[in-house]
Amino acid sequence: MHLRKFLLLGISLIAVSIITAKTPLFISNQPQDEMDAWVDSVYNSMTPEQRVGQLIAQSFQSKDVNAAKRQIKSTVEKYHIGWAYFSSGKAEHYAELANYVNSISSTPVAIALDGEWGLSMRMPDTPRFPKNMMLGAVQDDMLIYEYGREMARECKEIGVNVNFAPTADVNSNPLNPVIGTRSFGEDAENVAHKVVAYSRGLEDGGVLSVAKHFPGHGDTEKDSHKTLPIVDRSLASIESIDLVPFQAYTNAGLSGVMVGHLQIPALKTGNNPTSLTPSVVTGLLKQRLGFGGLVFTDALTMQGARKSGNPNGLRAFLAGADVLLEPYNLEKSFNELLDYYNQGGDKQKSIELTCKKVLRYKYALGLNNYKPVNIDGMMERINSRHAQLVLRKLYAAAMTIVKNDGDCLPVKHLENKVSVAVAGEKVDDAKVFTQTCALYTDITTHHLTEHNAESWAEDNDSASALVIGVFNNNGGTKRAIAKAIAKAGKSKVVLVFFIKPYDLADFSEEIAGSAAVIEAYEDHAFAQEYAAQVVFGGSDASGRMPVSVAGVAKVGDGVTVMASRLGYDVPEAVGLDQKLVEQIDSIANLGVKAGAFPGCQVIVARHGKIVVKKSYGYTDNGKDDAVNGNTIYDLASVSKATGTLSGIMKAVDDKKLNINGFLSDYIPQLKGSSKGVLTIRDLLFHETGMPPSLSIYEQMTDPKSYTGALSVGKKSANYKRFAGGAYINNTAHVRSDITSPKRTDKFNVQIGKNLWVGQITMDSVMNMIYNERQRTNHNYVYSCLNFCLLRQAEENVTGVRHDRYVYDNIFHRIGAFRTVYRPLDFFPEKEIAATELDEYFREGYIRGVVHDETAAFSGGIQGNAGLFSNANDLAKLCQMWLFGGMYGGERILSQSTVNTFLTMRSLNSHRGLGFDKPNFKRPSYSSITDAASAEVVGHTGFTGTSFWVDPKEDLIYIFLSNRVCPSRNNPAFSKIGARYNIFDYIYDSIKRNAKQ
Repeated sequence: MHLRKFLLLGISLIAVSIITAKTPLFISNQPQDEMDAWVDSVYNSMTPEQRVGQLIAQSFQSKDVNAAKRQIKSTVEKYHIGWAYFSSGKAEHYAELANYVNSISSTPVAIALDGEWGLSMRMPDTPRFPKNMMLGAVQDDMLIYEYGREMARECKEIGVNVNFAPTADVNSNPLNPVIGTRSFGEDAENVAHKVVAYSRGLEDGGVLSVAKHFPGHGDTEKDSHKTLPIVDRSLASIESIDLVPFQAYTNAGLSGVMVGHLQIPALKTGNNPTSLTPSVVTGLLKQRLGFGGLVFTDALTMQGARKSGNPNGLRAFLAGADVLLEPYNLEKSFNELLDYYNQGGDKQKSIELTCKKVLRYKYALGLNNYKPVNIDGMMERINSRHAQLVLRKLYAAAMTIVKNDGDCLPVKHLENKVSVAVAGEKVDDAKVFTQTCALYTDITTHHLTEHNAESWAEDNDSASALVIGVFNNNGGTKRAIAKAIAKAGKSKVVLVFFIKPYDLADFSEEIAGSAAVIEAYEDHAFAQEYAAQVVFGGSDASGRMPVSVAGVAKVGDGVTVMASRLGYDVPEAVGLDQKLVEQIDSIANLGVKAGAFPGCQVIVARHGKIVVKKSYGYTDNGKDDAVNGNTIYDLASVSKATGTLSGIMKAVDDKKLNINGFLSDYIPQLKGSSKGVLTIRDLLFHETGMPPSLSIYEQMTDPKSYTGALSVGKKSANYKRFAGGAYINNTAHVRSDITSPKRTDKFNVQIGKNLWVGQITMDSVMNMIYNERQRTNHNYVYSCLNFCLLRQAEENVTGVRHDRYVYDNIFHRIGAFRTVYRPLDFFPEKEIAATELDEYFREGYIRGVVHDETAAFSGGIQGNAGLFSNANDLAKLCQMWLFGGMYGGERILSQSTVNTFLTMRSLNSHRGLGFDKPNFKRPSYSSITDAASAEVVGHTGFTGTSFWVDPKEDLIYIFLSNRVCPSRNNPAFSKIGARYNIFDYIYDSIKRNAKQ
């Protein structure tokens, strides 16, 4: 039936609508006989006053609990209210008052909440969910359902049975002063989907939903709290826009609708609010839409409902409401309702039907078996890991790329650096945004003002991108951005807005002049974090504009960009759990306490997300500097599979090296020698007959400087301690022909307190390797020298020094600027973890110089060791491999090259092509947990480092420590077994969660 014709029909008994309307699933799914028996029993035991009181919902303040209890006691005793809700305060106070009101009431009281964006709308100490307009951008409605389920869980924790949410208003008026971001947007169908999804989640979780504000508050320019707004739109608009979410809600069998206080000429309300108009509440909502659930009024104390100054409870009931929120002049309203009931006949019957209807919902809510809330531990249960996971999912899914000219997002060419500016707030207020950006590459951070905008853009002319986080829409912010764009040009400016979408209209010119725009909607920490991830490709961007913005975007606009770099999330997002984090914390802290290492970093990533990123302990035994995410560790032999192998893979990719090519083809000095016929593959598999290492102490000590043995294994009169448990001849000293005690033009690389090396030293090391004797048997024997030869081969075919080659082709392109050789050239000593106390060569603690002696005498750039890094940057390299050579939308290595190196395995041993792998034949010799799959590749390092990549589980695990500080003789490291055991814990976590 057409809406206009329906409105002209007379309205008979309220009971008619109850009979003809559709019963919501919340009621129809209950055991009817059992429910009716309870309802009749309770109803028959009630006085008329108690029956009338079931229709009344009253609000109480919650900040002063004792005062609130006095008010509650008085109200319950006098009016026998059936519903209660509380104003803003602490969650524990809300729960305490919920318990109290039920403790003094003879009939269970349903506890309500006005929580449109979570409990935090009223309780700041609880999880703060996004406002609906941000959620309107989310394309996966199952996430909205999941949000509803989580809200139900949190509501039940504090004793709430009913949530006055969601807002079902279609915000078609950008000037709306009261709805705005409370709405899911301006598209009626999208709003309807979100309303149903959220409400179904709430009700499946056992909490009543209430869609509001019928018949639609979205096209108003005044606030019904302060006046009676007029909605002056046609019936056709009301039917095709405003009613769509409410009809969808009704059709979905959901339970509660709140009627707003609106004057709508097209609905023939006259000067009356819709909440007091029978043709709207009973005629339109109950009969036309077929809604058979509970009808709530909006608060009847609002100006929009009490304009006449008369009690309005009975009028609202006669209009068709079942539950009356805060009737104006409660005493008179209550007495009017009671008088109406006492008149008997149809009047009494109508209140009886409504009272029993209310009781049915109380039964469905479990109030027939009421139990008070357990307040002990409540806050921990509310602020749960699952709550944080749902929050993260919602914020991530809402991120909206409004424009992306030239596919500039994610930001590319990280080798050229990126500058990030904050406009509209102090940099500290945006630290989550800037700190997350810094995880991706080497950035500079600035506070952008109209006074420094031009100089900032000019100073960063060579940057690959200028990213501006916008936190307000005032004039100064707008002028600053305009100046920056004018100076920098369009192609490199990325604008990230942390403001509501309507405010983007103030920046229409700046948006037109930028390359890319991201709408993050709010300045919540998670909005900042995921916006930064979208900038760099760490998180999918799939959001769509929930509203139109003049000169900027239409509703539904948005560009989808999928993740192409590592992201950051929580373990539960990737099939891991908090128990894993607790286990890592426990063993890492135990390792620090037991002296297994001064400190360490741990990273666990799965499915492209770093979900554990933790630092423990200190950078050295002095405990002056705590380890943090930027602390750089000496990787030792992990350098082989990350530094050297990166160069080899790139050279193979560029067809400058062939893994089957002979070594003599790449190192001319080896032509005609037994080493010359070795292949690159042989070296990568460690099947060369080369010894494990050089006898570097003998090679680098002047043989004329001592008599007798150079070193002994125990303390002796003529020997001094120099490393670990070894003692060196008192008179021995380093060779003076290839080293120097001070810096000179010839010796310009410092590797110890009074020890400098130069090219002659490096050449001498390589000549020692060229001349080392080989075994005739080329079975697998791990040798550092193989990777020294690989580095030399790479340098010879590329014509570029190894460090520069891997910086330019690999590390800087993936944003790994903290992965370096010779770290003191780039970073202060305090940012680098110390290694061993060497009292012979180095004359002190080794810090910022490679620990391995062969690599040290090679000037710190060698194939067996020398690379330093933090765990975060190493994870980027590992993820690039898992992405098949792609990272950030750029091809770093070919898919075929990556596949070859990740999958090839020796026929003669457990080794991979440059990688260590599980040793299933001799597990006691394996560095890897037995739980690992056969596809795992990685490496360990002597200093206490390791990384492992499992393509099967899409998993990365990195452990960096300085277990050799102060001595390599450290039995605690093996005894604690943190490096090994954490990997075991990860697989345990995967198995635990796979069963769920």
